[in-house]
Amino acid sequence: MLLPQGKRLTFTGGTAITVVDAPGAGQQAIVPKNGVSVYNADSVAHDFTFQVNKGGTPSIFWKEAAVAAGTHAVLPKVVHLVAEDETLEAKIEGAHTLTAPAGDSAWLVRGVEVT
Repeated sequence: MLLPQGKRLTFTGGTAITVVDAPGAGQQAIVPKNGVSVYNADSVAHDFTFQVNKGGTPSIFWKEAAVAAGTHAVLPKVVHLVAEDETLEAKIEGAHTLTAPAGDSAWLVRGVEVT
């Protein structure tokens, strides 16, 4: 059975935020293509970096460069988290000037049957 999950995002500068929580024991988290949308509410362009953090070790896999002020971007890739210590994270490069960029994420949690 697939259970939908989601969260609202607020970027806090160059610090990575959790976009998709780690799956629980015996579960997988599946983020569909375009399942993460970010909006640059700031007055300047920002680069958005997406990474999978496994056990405290981030691995960058997508960067959306120079998202203009007042526009949005989506993560055009499917992400599959299969371990309890894996999360999907994102960050902007540098601090925001006026208004923090924001976004939404949506994913499905699937239980894994053990036989």
